[in-house]
Amino acid sequence: VANAAGAEAVLRLSISRNFPTRFSSLPQSRVSAEITGLAPVLRDSSGHPTGVAMQVSKKWDETALKQVYEAGYELGNAGGNNWWTINMNLRVPANSETTLFLAVVYNRYGGVSSFSHAQLSLIGYTDTWVWQEASLGSLGENICFDVVGSHTRSQITDVRVSLFDGYWSENVGGGDFLVYFDGYGAYVYSKMLDPIIMASGPCLSNASYTQITADGAIEMTTHFSGSRTDDFTRNFFHIRYDVRKNTTFSRLAFFQHGSDFYTKFDEFGQFQYGGSPSSDDDDPTAYETTTTLTSCNNQYSYPGEYPYRQEVAGEAPWWFSMAPQKLANAGLGDRGLVVRSWDAVLGGQRAPKPAFSLFCERVEISPPLQVGSKLVEGDHVEMRLELVILPRWGNGEFAQALSNTGSASLTKLAPIASNSSAMVQAQARAHLRVSTAQQGVRVESHYPIRVCLVSPSSNSLNFVRFHVSGQGLGFVPVVVCGLGSHEVPAGGGLWVRGGGAAEYELVDQAVYDETDFWQTNFVAATGTYEIVYNIEIFDNETDFFWGSEPAIPSRAPVFQPTRQPAYPSAAPS
Repeated sequence: VANAAGAEAVLRLSISRNFPTRFSSLPQSRVSAEITGLAPVLRDSSGHPTGVAMQVSKKWDETALKQVYEAGYELGNAGGNNWWTINMNLRVPANSETTLFLAVVYNRYGGVSSFSHAQLSLIGYTDTWVWQEASLGSLGENICFDVVGSHTRSQITDVRVSLFDGYWSENVGGGDFLVYFDGYGAYVYSKMLDPIIMASGPCLSNASYTQITADGAIEMTTHFSGSRTDDFTRNFFHIRYDVRKNTTFSRLAFFQHGSDFYTKFDEFGQFQYGGSPSSDDDDPTAYETTTTLTSCNNQYSYPGEYPYRQEVAGEAPWWFSMAPQKLANAGLGDRGLVVRSWDAVLGGQRAPKPAFSLFCERVEISPPLQVGSKLVEGDHVEMRLELVILPRWGNGEFAQALSNTGSASLTKLAPIASNSSAMVQAQARAHLRVSTAQQGVRVESHYPIRVCLVSPSSNSLNFVRFHVSGQGLGFVPVVVCGLGSHEVPAGGGLWVRGGGAAEYELVDQAVYDETDFWQTNFVAATGTYEIVYNIEIFDNETDFFWGSEPAIPSRAPVFQPTRQPAYPSAAPS
């Protein structure tokens, strides 16, 4: 890229593909197989990810062109082909020249299943507006969003388990964010919806959805992320509601798993839920409850025998499980939901714990019953959730996922895998706490881990040090942010010391070259960079250091690239 002019120029690049390319070593080798899970990375001449934001649009549905024309689009063959397009804007300084490389991550990154999130075209299928699809690996969609609810009136649509086998699994989706009926029983739609994908992957996606209810009463901001891992899909939600004026409601839910108008393959035998002990001496089973699920014929009324706006027991994190899946279809998963944290003022009073409601094999996060039916200006709810879909035991899906990955996390869960509720509980109890004694550094999130330099002057430190208490499941996202450059120091990076070890060890998950395992994001609002890793945390106490070599004994690995990573031998045609 060259700019011979005396002023900065902005270059827009659009890169597309709709032609067949395939590699027999990949677990899914049909034409355009990467479409379901591609994540672009723009790299500099040294191979470092630059952090330049890119928008991905794609389409894989092969609907007949007749439907395209009926929808009113004159697009020739565009409605019947598979394609993807990557768009980016580059600011090119005056009188400069630079070399950049575009890498398209497909299925794995640094030997571990990557995560991607992108806009999906529905031209020829429906005339509704924005649809988004996210995937762990490139083996089929894992969660989709009907962002404005214009197709399904549910903002979370298809949700699928990942078995890492090269095949699409069955849909056990639906879900929704705010479900709000006014005091007269009328559903209140949202307006001013603004969906933005800031980072599509491959280590940690980052998307936001903002909206306000049509009556102007409740404003919502949702942040969604999915992460690179090798065990099961974790969908991270950070949701904030702010009440802008007094209102009454006849029904209110802050989150649904399964939704009013979109729920698939939801024949579950039991609903289990629980909280964490208040102290180490408490019996954890004292906070667990099981409810047998029966068929439900009215999707709008809460059955009297099920919990309704019932406050959860114990302390955060709280967990909810629907399992086992009773249908015999291959490739089905069990549902799980974890409420990692909760902060709320409702009806002008502190609400220290969430409540939940259950009906028609759907679970809702609700206002506690004592709140009544009124919200007042200044009320708020802020919560962090994890929606997980687990490979079930009885039909062989768990064994299949473990065989395809050799995952340390799935191996650890194997003794309890016959009980999906126990696996959801294990996800909840993988509760990490992050701390730092370093001046000029702030912990912004415990899970995913996010540790930032707090001001531009702090960038001169060139290192970040922090400590993590607790063990994680799968590969834990670790974000180091507030950095002044996209470059990782030569010979440096993320260093880890766990289990009382004397030495730090430099994280190296490289497969094709020395830099193909981390992600960089440029944050335009602050002019800084963040670098994302995914780390297995096996020890109860772990020290982290980002930067050049720590000022204590440490070991840096010798890079030995493997040009062909191992994949399952049985690949579908």
